[in-house]
Amino acid sequence: AIVLLQPLAEQMESMGEEAGRHAERVRCMLMLAECYDATDQPDAAYPIAKRLMQLPLTEEEKAETTEMLILCAYDWATLLINTRECPQQLQQAQSLLYEVLPLATGDDLHALRKCLAFAWYVEGHLHLVVQEEGAGRRCMTEAYPLFCQIGHSTGAYLSAKAVGDASRELCELQPALEAYEKAWAAAKSANNGGKMMELLKEKKKLYRILGDSHDEAKISMQMDSLVRCMNSDEATFFFHEDKGHEALEQGNYDLAELWFKKNADIVQRNAPEQMPYASLYLSDLRELYIAA
Repeated sequence: AIVLLQPLAEQMESMGEEAGRHAERVRCMLMLAECYDATDQPDAAYPIAKRLMQLPLTEEEKAETTEMLILCAYDWATLLINTRECPQQLQQAQSLLYEVLPLATGDDLHALRKCLAFAWYVEGHLHLVVQEEGAGRRCMTEAYPLFCQIGHSTGAYLSAKAVGDASRELCELQPALEAYEKAWAAAKSANNGGKMMELLKEKKKLYRILGDSHDEAKISMQMDSLVRCMNSDEATFFFHEDKGHEALEQGNYDLAELWFKKNADIVQRNAPEQMPYASLYLSDLRELYIAA
C-alpha cells in the first residue's frame, strides 16, 4: 500500500490548491501516514501529518489530522524510549511529546503525559548509571510531577527516590531529605510498607550524618510502629537490616549477626521476582564478617 500511495501522495501534495482535488489530497496523505504508522514507521508518518496540519482543513479533516499527529508522535516517542540507546533519543521523544501535548485531551492527554514521564525517567536512569548525578537528578525532577499528574504512584516513588539518592551523592543532604519525603508520600498513597520502610532507613542515615539525633530518634520510632502495623516481608527486611547496621556501627557484632540473619527466612520464602533482596542480605553478612 505504501508503494502505491507514496507517489500519489507526493503528486497530490505538489498540486497546491487545485480546484476539486483538496479533499482527495488530504485523504491520500492521511492514508499514507496511517500506513507508515501501522508498519512501525512513525518517523515517516509524523512529518506527513505535520505537513497536513499546515493546510486549510475543514473541522472534520482537522480533527482527523490532529488525531493522526498525536498517534504518530506517541508511537515514535515510544519507539525511541524502548530503544533507549542514548539520552539524545529520549530528548527527541520529549520534544515530540511536548509538541503535541497542547492538542490532546482526555485519554490521549493521559497517554502522552505517561509517555513523557517515562521519557524523562529513562533519560534520568541513563545518566545515573554512568554517575552523572546532576543530569540524572534534573530528569527525575521533571518525571516526578508528571507521574503525580497521572496518578502513577510507583513512578512518583521511583523518580522522587532517585532525586534523593542523586542529591545524597552530590552531598546535598537537605534536598535529599525533601525528595525522600515526596517518595514517602507516594509509597504511603500506595500503602507499600516495604518502600515506606526503605525510605525511613535512608532518612535515618541522613539525620545521623547531619548529627540530628532528635529526628533520628523520631525516625526509629516510626520504623518500630510501621513494622508492627504493616504485614510486609519487605518492610520487615529493611527493619532488620537497619537494626543490624545500627549494632554493627556500635561494634556489637553478635547482635548485628542476629538481626541480619533474621532476614534469611524472609529471603527463602519469597521468590526473587517478588523480593529480590538475596544479594543485599549476603552483602550485609559479608560487611559484618569483614568488620568482625
